[in-house]
Amino acid sequence: MMIWDRESTFRYLFEAAAGAALKEVGFDKQMRAALIALPRSKDDGLVILDGSSVRKFPRADPVFPHMNLADIEAKVGFVDGLEPTARPDNKYSIVLEEGLNSHQKTGAWRFFVAPQSVTLGKYFVYAALAAPAAAIDRVPQLSRTTSSGAAIATSLVSGLIRQLLHRAWLYLSADPDGYGIHSLSTQRFELARSAAANLVADALDPSGLHGKRDSDMLLSSISSLPYEGRVGQGVITVANPELHSVMVHLHLLLPVPIERRHAIRKLMEVTTESKVLLLHQAEVYGVGEVDTSAQESAELTRIDFMERGSWQLRQGDRVILEVKDGIARLPITADLDITGIVDRVSWLLPGADIDALLRLARAARHNRHGAMLIIAANAAEEALRLAPQAWAVQPARIDEETMIQLTEMDGGVLVDPEGRCHAIGVILDGVASGMGDPARGSRYNNPIRYLGTQRATNEGISNAIVVVYSTDGSIDILPSYPPRVERALVEHLVSRLQYLAGVSILGDHGLEDLSTTLRRLREEKFYLSARQCDAVNDALDRLTQVVTDVAVKEMLIPEFEADPRMDEERFLS
Repeated sequence: MMIWDRESTFRYLFEAAAGAALKEVGFDKQMRAALIALPRSKDDGLVILDGSSVRKFPRADPVFPHMNLADIEAKVGFVDGLEPTARPDNKYSIVLEEGLNSHQKTGAWRFFVAPQSVTLGKYFVYAALAAPAAAIDRVPQLSRTTSSGAAIATSLVSGLIRQLLHRAWLYLSADPDGYGIHSLSTQRFELARSAAANLVADALDPSGLHGKRDSDMLLSSISSLPYEGRVGQGVITVANPELHSVMVHLHLLLPVPIERRHAIRKLMEVTTESKVLLLHQAEVYGVGEVDTSAQESAELTRIDFMERGSWQLRQGDRVILEVKDGIARLPITADLDITGIVDRVSWLLPGADIDALLRLARAARHNRHGAMLIIAANAAEEALRLAPQAWAVQPARIDEETMIQLTEMDGGVLVDPEGRCHAIGVILDGVASGMGDPARGSRYNNPIRYLGTQRATNEGISNAIVVVYSTDGSIDILPSYPPRVERALVEHLVSRLQYLAGVSILGDHGLEDLSTTLRRLREEKFYLSARQCDAVNDALDRLTQVVTDVAVKEMLIPEFEADPRMDEERFLS
């Protein structure tokens, strides 16, 4: 079903823009976009447009679950706290969001719905986004208790998703044809900054900054100020002086407004990890301590100024967001993905001593400036080959303490699948292959080149795994691990694209089918054989000749190439 002739393109571009904006703040997860159409007439039913109407893939259930219009209408009247209007948009939005999250079968997705609708034809249309629930749950939340006792939580990611939904509503309202959504991707920096500003303003609300949406820029300005040549390090805690957990050691007779940046920077010189500047109602009123064991202190907001231009927003022991040079991102956590290591070892190094390898991987995470653990099936040969840029050693098992000490040295530790060390101080080599990330350093990119060369020289099979511990706290396990999928799904996607390439006039439904098929093909491209990649690229070339829509042409990039790591074991059947 189509609501208007640009809906599929609008959803495709909105989904891509949402993913790009969230990636800017460190949330690099696949998003799903949909349009929820509520009928203006009781004779019509609720429609969710997410591309599922043309999905006929085996075991490929749509992301957005079905909802009953009667249930939605019945629950709207029970939503409190909103002013009655001719049509209570916000109430419908709340009920739709709750309905989506309660009706899904697995709980794998978290759904967000725009608070406003746009009237298109016979429908009230809401934009909606879905994000992986597990990833959303890992995002640090800012928790607050309102004056009425209600518990609320927000985060940089949820705030940014709300910004995106609001912007999608604006574009739909101003331009029903959907062409304006093109520019949403270029606004990702603005949207990320706006979400961060709102989060900081909410965190500092007890200080009287509510409604001032530039408090993040104020904190960045303070962090950039030197004092007698020293960088701006210090701590400010937002705390009401009447709280029992707050101990004021020095009480200023004349509190200093937070806007007096130079004065605040000078006062920060007296702070330590435990003795902090105390802020209330937008003013620093003293120096003191906070009893962190007290329950009431759990919701106190703390700003840690790390170095010039860098600060963190914290609540309790959680870092809510990090800001460097005015750019806000999610904090990087150094959690080791045990399952990720086990999966890759089982895939590429069957028969390995997983327990021994996990002990070394856990020990290496205690590094102080980055580290690298290389697990290679041919570790003995690699130690000799890499000897000019590594120290080969007599193969031996090493304990956790030795592993920690070895991470103090530049370069990686090379071990075999049994956990025996063969070389230390290893600098990996390899041929540039067009992969990698120029924004990352050599510790990340060298293993990618090394593994690419290994695949090229071993008939497409990588016989090594590299665990990279970066100085920023992130941990990468290379190469990436693909789950097992149905062979029939991949074959159907390729056949479907070939069929669409042979249709002379696609029409609205054809474009809908094309955008969905292409999206799924890009998700599953790892599993395509060389023959299937050639078929897909040929179909895309043919589609480019017949499609006139500029936005759709942007999707038709013949970028498919067979992955040498793919083998028959990656198929379920």
